Amino acid sequence: MISFLFVATYLSTEKSYRYLTKKPHIAGEDEDEVSLVNYIKTQWTEFGIENVVVRSYKVLLSYPKQNDSNYVSVVLKNGTEVDISQKKELVIDEEQNNPNVVNPYNAYSAAGDPEVR
Repeated sequence: MISFLFVATYLSTEKSYRYLTKKPHIAGEDEDEVSLVNYIKTQWTEFGIENVVVRSYKVLLSYPKQNDSNYVSVVLKNGTEVDISQKKELVIDEEQNNPNVVNPYNAYSAAGDPEVR
């Protein structure tokens, strides 16, 4: 039996990471999920892993509202918001300037306005 560590070399790992991170995607999105799962299955099969099985599961995932970004701010007594956090990630590289990039969000957190006194 071939050791996975033997076949998963630096070059194959780098190639896989580049493919898996080539475009933005969020877990559970059907279109991307199918192509990524098929890619991983093919890689594992090529590495010599036998009987690779793909199973589908129904899971509850939390997704952000793209037009209503989460943010954190300090609200003064008069209601003025100050120290507002970024609502979008900064675009460092032009490849990041993609409408499919998900804005930062805190999955599974309750909506609300927490207060500190």
